[in-house]
Amino acid sequence: MSTTLQSAVESYARARNLSRGTRNEYAATVKKWITWNHAIPIEQLSRKDIREFLDWVHEKAIVEEGNKSRPHVKQSSGEPASSSIVGVGAGSAGNFAPLSSATGTA
Repeated sequence: MSTTLQSAVESYARARNLSRGTRNEYAATVKKWITWNHAIPIEQLSRKDIREFLDWVHEKAIVEEGNKSRPHVKQSSGEPASSSIVGVGAGSAGNFAPLSSATGTA
């Protein structure tokens, strides 16, 4: 039986105490994966598949956000980008919202 990325991420998230921000990022990534091409079982993924997905995500972000592929990361001129901590203490293994509800799929 093949494993989907969505089911693998949901299983991982249920087993971990993840912050709300992390869960939201995982859900967003799975949603992008489904939009791109979720039919590939993870057992059959190759480096080429991952590279194509990441390139697609980046290109889509440039088109939609004007070269701001990570809008939550602020960047000053001349300084490397850094991200802020989101959702500290949120979530637990018992209250992980299934990603399927976040992505609008069953």
